[in-house]
Amino acid sequence: MTNDTTGAAASTSDGKTKAQLVPLWQMIEDAKPDTKVLDWFHKWKDYPGSAKALIAIQMRIKRHEVEAFIQAMDKGIDSMKRYLNERLPDITSLGEILDADIGVEPEVIEGVLRRGCKAVLGGPSKSHKTWALLNLAASIASGRQWIGFGTVKGRVLYVNLELQDYDMKKRIQDIIKARGLKEVDVSENLHVWNLRRKLSSLIPAGRIEYASKIVDGIVAAIEEQAKRIGYSTIITDPT
Repeated sequence: MTNDTTGAAASTSDGKTKAQLVPLWQMIEDAKPDTKVLDWFHKWKDYPGSAKALIAIQMRIKRHEVEAFIQAMDKGIDSMKRYLNERLPDITSLGEILDADIGVEPEVIEGVLRRGCKAVLGGPSKSHKTWALLNLAASIASGRQWIGFGTVKGRVLYVNLELQDYDMKKRIQDIIKARGLKEVDVSENLHVWNLRRKLSSLIPAGRIEYASKIVDGIVAAIEEQAKRIGYSTIITDPT
């Protein structure tokens, strides 16, 4: 579960979200992902603009910084060093930290998880992890308790890599019924992205090395949507 980057994502006319992954594939092809890090830096100027943008995405460069990042890289190593030095925070003393007015991110699960933090729910096979995560999603979407912990009502994106579409629908309905919730209490804030068996079609036969690049693109798209739509929580199953 996680809480500004460039992503290959868009919104449809009816307000639903979708990821435009086809253009991303060409960027991955151009980026020559099997090239060593030091080699690709020296060959940077040979890359097309799409490949440079992809590298920026993979390095988690914020959307408004992508152009500046590419320009710094184009000018060479010294320019890149200046770019990094200008953006890295200063080293501070403990006294400065203690005196600083540091804001606290709002809670998502009271006493357990705040926005911007991550958590992993682990357990052996068939230990009802997916049920627990779906229950958590319904709890946050409706602002109800989750296994004894209070939650703060907010929008939730559930990235489903585990269940078939009809199983996802049936389980959410079962949880709503078992907990005595109303569908409207959950459906307004709970969004589901069904990706089971969808990502494998983007990887050419015999090119499994591209899998991590596809995942990087998916993560960037999710983060972009989180900023645009305002999700308080993103749950991926499995993680």
